[in-house]
Amino acid sequence: MRRGLTNKWHVMALALVMGLVVSACSTPASDTTTSGPTTTTIATTTTTESQAVSNLQDVRGAVVRITAEGTFEYPTGTSYNEVGSGSGFFITGDGLIVTNNHVVAGAGLIQVYVEGSSDPLNGRLVGTSECADLAVVDVDVQDAPFLAWSEEPIVVGEEILVAGFPLGDPEYTLIDGIISKESASGDTDWASIDSVIEHTGDTLPGSSGGPIVTREGRVVAVNYAGDSLGQAYGISVDTAKDVVERIIDGDNTLALGVNGWAYEDEFGTGVWVASVVPDSPADRVGLEAGDLITEFAGLLIAEDVTLAGYCDILDGHLPDRPFDIQVWRESDGSYYEGVVNSDQTLVVMEGFDEGEAASEWENLPEGAAYQEFTLIFDGQNLVSFEAPSLWADQDQFEWEFAGAVSSAVTVSPDVDAWVEGWSVPGASIAVSTELAALYPDPADYLAEFSWSDCEFGEQVPYDDGLYAGVFNIWVNCGGTDAAFVDLALLDTDGEYFINGQFTMLTDADIDAFGHILDSLYLTKDLEG
Repeated sequence: MRRGLTNKWHVMALALVMGLVVSACSTPASDTTTSGPTTTTIATTTTTESQAVSNLQDVRGAVVRITAEGTFEYPTGTSYNEVGSGSGFFITGDGLIVTNNHVVAGAGLIQVYVEGSSDPLNGRLVGTSECADLAVVDVDVQDAPFLAWSEEPIVVGEEILVAGFPLGDPEYTLIDGIISKESASGDTDWASIDSVIEHTGDTLPGSSGGPIVTREGRVVAVNYAGDSLGQAYGISVDTAKDVVERIIDGDNTLALGVNGWAYEDEFGTGVWVASVVPDSPADRVGLEAGDLITEFAGLLIAEDVTLAGYCDILDGHLPDRPFDIQVWRESDGSYYEGVVNSDQTLVVMEGFDEGEAASEWENLPEGAAYQEFTLIFDGQNLVSFEAPSLWADQDQFEWEFAGAVSSAVTVSPDVDAWVEGWSVPGASIAVSTELAALYPDPADYLAEFSWSDCEFGEQVPYDDGLYAGVFNIWVNCGGTDAAFVDLALLDTDGEYFINGQFTMLTDADIDAFGHILDSLYLTKDLEG
């Protein structure tokens, strides 16, 4: 079960390494109260293509700078109120603008800066597609210069120009290049695009959503990404035009309504939700910023750390076919399940409610024993044991002592409470080959620790034929009736060191301690 990233024994650092980086940038901003944008369906514009910009010089007036402000949740557990900056361009004279989903989705305030004015216009989100990384924004203008889509085939070597406002600079920028690849992979951790071009125009953060145009001012692609190798990518006109038209018409655009990306950690994969678009399917089912979507329609998603599978499932179910969704919510340590496109909003999954499990443990009748046990593993699958199922909270981690690293797991009705005091029962098992070399006598290891909150009882030898060592018994811990056992064992070959720590408050907990020892095995011994 997923847990927070810190406790008093260890701190885990998270590094996100991406081969591709979205080319929009965002910077921290002071807290601001904002209202959510309205997602609307707009009638198809009557603007004709003949009125569109027809030369490179006039492209400037059709390109806009966009800032989007909102609160975004990150896997590190941090929440930021951010102002992101991107680019966009008018596709109609009455105010419809194309940009990227990752520039505006989930923002509370969208502002658009047009040529010739230092005062921004408020943008209204018409719709998005996270899979195509496209969005349409509407502003209140008339007779704006606008761009038309190119109708010519895309050809390698064709000269193109990238227009926009890189790095959030209010100064318009136009960079030349060529199309270097007609069809590149569009599967990334934040999108899954059918048709993508690769080009040589320099792409910097803030360029996202800007047009890639010919010298005649026709749009051949929408800029959306660049990487550390200097390669740049655009959403081809073949895909962009179709998706934008469907957004305007209110049709299926492969949009659940999140701003997020495929995410992987030691527990598995999923789609991280940084923010949610108001009144979207994601919002209506109850998704929140900071959620991790783990399953769609009963299938694991993002196993290749891209949105390809996620988008394939959306394609088969949106706009209105119901499908199951499963979510891990780090904020309360629970799994949720619900049904998108239905009235079944997210609820805590049965068997994953840690609060309920803790309550059931507290209500265990005096003298009653635990009836059900669950098989527990450490993070590296070096050891397993059975613990009471009511101890439903788990934390797998690595612990370092004396320069030696152990793979460990803690299980309790409430791991945080177990770590911090003596109010709940629980067990922690750690395994290390390095400690086996440092402490050939397990008693020497236990001598390193003294539990000042407890009174020392006695040291007892232990040998079950597979593992031998000693355990120290401590009593009256924290001024309560809690007992604590600190156990140190070696396997028969002396290659693996096992440290166990147990807190017991009742006779049922003492019985559970015995059950854990009886079921404790190194994986190598089970395989043997």
